[in-house]
Amino acid sequence: MRGPRVYLLLAGAAFRAEFQYRSNLLINIIGGLFYQGVGLAFIWAVLDRFGQVGGWGLGEIAFLYGIRLTAHGLWLLPGHQLIHVDEVVIEGEYDRYLVRPVPPLVQLLTRRVRLSSLGDLAGGVVLLSIASASAPVDWSPGAVGFLALAVVGGALVEGSLQLAASALVFRMKRVSPIKFAIDMIFSDFGNYPWSSG
Repeated sequence: MRGPRVYLLLAGAAFRAEFQYRSNLLINIIGGLFYQGVGLAFIWAVLDRFGQVGGWGLGEIAFLYGIRLTAHGLWLLPGHQLIHVDEVVIEGEYDRYLVRPVPPLVQLLTRRVRLSSLGDLAGGVVLLSIASASAPVDWSPGAVGFLALAVVGGALVEGSLQLAASALVFRMKRVSPIKFAIDMIFSDFGNYPWSSG
Protein backbone atom coordinates (compact mmCIF):
# COMPACT_ATOMS: atom_id res chain seq x y z
CA MET A 1 0.00 0.00 0.00
CA ARG A 2 3.02 2.26 -0.33
CA GLY A 3 2.03 3.43 -3.85
CA PRO A 4 -1.16 5.32 -2.88
CA ARG A 5 0.59 6.99 0.07
CA VAL A 6 3.50 8.11 -2.11
CA TYR A 7 1.05 9.33 -4.76
CA LEU A 8 -0.81 11.44 -2.20
CA LEU A 9 2.43 12.92 -0.85
CA LEU A 10 3.76 13.80 -4.32
CA ALA A 11 0.37 15.08 -5.51
CA GLY A 12 0.15 17.24 -2.38
CA ALA A 13 3.55 18.75 -3.11
CA ALA A 14 2.57 19.39 -6.74
CA PHE A 15 -0.71 20.93 -5.56
CA ARG A 16 1.12 23.31 -3.23
CA ALA A 17 3.49 24.28 -6.04
CA GLU A 18 0.61 24.96 -8.44
CA PHE A 19 -1.27 26.94 -5.80
CA GLN A 20 1.64 29.39 -5.51
CA TYR A 21 0.37 31.10 -8.67
CA ARG A 22 -3.22 31.75 -7.67
CA SER A 23 -4.10 34.22 -10.40
CA ASN A 24 -2.78 31.81 -13.05
CA LEU A 25 -4.85 29.06 -11.45
CA LEU A 26 -7.96 31.23 -11.51
CA ILE A 27 -7.44 32.19 -15.15
CA ASN A 28 -6.98 28.52 -16.12
CA ILE A 29 -10.14 27.47 -14.30
CA ILE A 30 -12.13 30.30 -15.90
CA GLY A 31 -10.67 29.36 -19.29
CA GLY A 32 -11.79 25.75 -18.83
CA LEU A 33 -15.27 26.88 -17.84
CA PHE A 34 -15.43 29.21 -20.84
CA TYR A 35 -14.30 26.45 -23.23
CA GLN A 36 -17.00 24.10 -21.97
CA GLY A 37 -19.52 26.94 -21.96
CA VAL A 38 -18.96 27.45 -25.69
CA GLY A 39 -19.82 23.79 -26.28
CA LEU A 40 -22.96 24.13 -24.22
CA ALA A 41 -23.88 27.35 -26.04
CA PHE A 42 -23.64 25.47 -29.34
CA ILE A 43 -26.04 22.84 -28.04
CA TRP A 44 -28.40 25.58 -26.85
CA ALA A 45 -28.27 27.27 -30.30
CA VAL A 46 -29.11 24.02 -32.08
CA LEU A 47 -31.96 23.21 -29.72
CA ASP A 48 -33.26 26.77 -29.84
CA ARG A 49 -33.54 26.43 -33.60
CA PHE A 50 -34.84 22.87 -33.84
CA GLY A 51 -36.52 22.31 -30.46
CA GLN A 52 -35.38 18.76 -29.79
CA VAL A 53 -32.79 16.27 -30.94
CA GLY A 54 -34.18 12.75 -31.15
CA GLY A 55 -36.84 13.63 -28.58
CA TRP A 56 -34.31 15.08 -26.14
CA GLY A 57 -34.77 18.66 -24.92
CA LEU A 58 -32.23 21.16 -23.63
CA GLY A 59 -32.52 20.10 -19.98
CA GLU A 60 -31.94 16.44 -20.76
CA ILE A 61 -29.00 17.08 -23.08
CA ALA A 62 -27.51 19.53 -20.57
CA PHE A 63 -27.80 16.81 -17.91
CA LEU A 64 -26.02 14.35 -20.21
CA TYR A 65 -23.37 17.00 -20.96
CA GLY A 66 -22.92 17.49 -17.21
CA ILE A 67 -22.42 13.76 -16.63
CA ARG A 68 -19.78 13.59 -19.36
CA LEU A 69 -18.05 16.76 -18.21
CA THR A 70 -17.95 15.63 -14.58
CA ALA A 71 -16.48 12.26 -15.60
CA HIS A 72 -13.94 14.04 -17.81
CA GLY A 73 -12.88 16.34 -14.98
CA LEU A 74 -12.72 13.42 -12.57
CA TRP A 75 -10.18 11.51 -14.69
CA LEU A 76 -8.33 14.65 -15.80
CA LEU A 77 -7.60 15.91 -12.29
CA PRO A 78 -5.25 13.02 -11.39
CA GLY A 79 -4.35 12.00 -14.97
CA HIS A 80 -3.62 15.28 -16.75
CA GLN A 81 0.10 14.60 -17.02
CA LEU A 82 -0.57 11.71 -19.40
CA ILE A 83 -0.98 14.45 -22.00
CA HIS A 84 2.74 15.19 -21.67
CA VAL A 85 4.03 11.61 -21.84
CA ASP A 86 5.50 12.19 -25.34
CA GLU A 87 7.85 14.93 -24.16
CA VAL A 88 8.67 13.09 -20.92
CA VAL A 89 9.90 10.04 -22.85
CA ILE A 90 11.56 11.87 -25.76
CA GLU A 91 13.43 14.34 -23.54
CA GLY A 92 14.72 11.56 -21.28
CA GLU A 93 12.85 12.59 -18.15
CA TYR A 94 11.32 9.13 -17.96
CA ASP A 95 14.79 7.59 -17.61
CA ARG A 96 15.20 9.41 -14.29
CA TYR A 97 11.93 7.88 -13.09
CA LEU A 98 13.37 4.39 -13.57
CA VAL A 99 16.18 4.89 -11.04
CA ARG A 100 13.99 6.32 -8.28
CA PRO A 101 12.30 4.07 -5.70
CA VAL A 102 8.82 5.24 -6.69
CA PRO A 103 6.69 3.67 -9.46
CA PRO A 104 7.29 5.57 -12.75
CA LEU A 105 3.56 6.08 -13.38
CA VAL A 106 3.18 7.74 -9.97
CA GLN A 107 6.09 10.06 -10.77
CA LEU A 108 4.61 10.92 -14.16
CA LEU A 109 1.16 11.64 -12.77
CA THR A 110 2.52 13.83 -9.96
CA ARG A 111 5.23 15.72 -11.84
CA ARG A 112 2.74 18.57 -11.92
CA VAL A 113 -0.88 18.88 -10.90
CA ARG A 114 -2.97 20.88 -13.33
CA LEU A 115 -5.69 22.39 -11.23
CA SER A 116 -7.24 23.89 -14.35
CA SER A 117 -9.08 20.59 -14.68
CA LEU A 118 -11.03 21.72 -11.63
CA GLY A 119 -12.87 23.96 -14.10
CA ASP A 120 -14.15 20.89 -15.97
CA LEU A 121 -15.05 19.10 -12.76
CA ALA A 122 -16.76 22.12 -11.19
CA GLY A 123 -18.50 22.99 -14.45
CA GLY A 124 -19.82 19.45 -14.75
CA VAL A 125 -21.13 19.39 -11.18
CA VAL A 126 -22.77 22.82 -11.54
CA LEU A 127 -24.29 21.83 -14.89
CA LEU A 128 -25.63 18.59 -13.40
CA SER A 129 -27.19 20.57 -10.56
CA ILE A 130 -28.80 23.16 -12.83
CA ALA A 131 -29.94 20.72 -15.51
CA SER A 132 -31.47 18.35 -12.98
CA ALA A 133 -34.12 20.98 -12.28
CA SER A 134 -35.41 20.88 -15.86
CA ALA A 135 -34.67 17.26 -16.78
CA PRO A 136 -37.00 14.50 -15.61
CA VAL A 137 -34.53 12.84 -13.25
CA ASP A 138 -35.43 10.20 -10.68
CA TRP A 139 -33.64 11.12 -7.46
CA SER A 140 -34.25 7.88 -5.60
CA PRO A 141 -31.23 6.55 -3.67
CA GLY A 142 -30.70 3.81 -6.26
CA ALA A 143 -30.76 6.31 -9.13
CA VAL A 144 -28.32 8.63 -7.35
CA GLY A 145 -26.03 5.66 -6.74
CA PHE A 146 -26.30 4.69 -10.39
CA LEU A 147 -25.48 8.27 -11.42
CA ALA A 148 -22.39 8.26 -9.19
CA LEU A 149 -21.31 4.93 -10.65
CA ALA A 150 -21.91 6.23 -14.20
CA VAL A 151 -19.72 9.28 -13.55
CA VAL A 152 -16.93 7.23 -11.96
CA GLY A 153 -17.25 4.58 -14.69
CA GLY A 154 -17.05 7.24 -17.40
CA ALA A 155 -13.91 8.64 -15.78
CA LEU A 156 -12.36 5.18 -15.58
CA VAL A 157 -13.15 4.37 -19.21
CA GLU A 158 -11.75 7.64 -20.54
CA GLY A 159 -8.74 7.47 -18.25
CA SER A 160 -7.96 3.86 -19.15
CA LEU A 161 -8.11 4.61 -22.88
CA GLN A 162 -5.80 7.58 -22.39
CA LEU A 163 -3.42 5.44 -20.32
CA ALA A 164 -3.41 2.68 -22.95
CA ALA A 165 -2.69 5.22 -25.69
CA SER A 166 0.06 6.77 -23.56
CA ALA A 167 1.72 3.36 -23.15
CA LEU A 168 2.20 3.25 -26.92
CA VAL A 169 4.79 6.02 -26.58
CA PHE A 170 7.46 3.39 -25.96
CA ARG A 171 6.92 2.06 -29.48
CA MET A 172 5.70 5.06 -31.46
CA LYS A 173 7.32 8.11 -29.79
CA ARG A 174 4.45 10.44 -30.75
CA VAL A 175 1.08 9.35 -29.44
CA SER A 176 -0.48 12.75 -28.86
CA PRO A 177 -2.61 12.48 -32.05
CA ILE A 178 -4.10 9.22 -30.75
CA LYS A 179 -4.82 10.74 -27.34
CA PHE A 180 -6.28 13.84 -28.97
CA ALA A 181 -8.56 11.62 -31.10
CA ILE A 182 -9.76 9.78 -27.98
CA ASP A 183 -10.48 13.09 -26.27
CA MET A 184 -12.36 14.41 -29.30
CA ILE A 185 -14.46 11.23 -29.58
CA PHE A 186 -15.52 11.55 -25.96
CA SER A 187 -16.13 15.29 -26.31
CA ASP A 188 -17.99 15.12 -29.61
CA PHE A 189 -20.09 12.02 -29.07
CA GLY A 190 -20.38 11.93 -25.30
CA ASN A 191 -22.39 15.14 -25.10
CA TYR A 192 -25.30 13.98 -27.22
CA PRO A 193 -27.85 11.21 -26.85
CA TRP A 194 -27.66 8.18 -29.06
CA SER A 195 -31.01 7.80 -30.74
CA SER A 196 -32.34 4.36 -31.54
CA GLY A 197 -34.61 5.80 -34.22
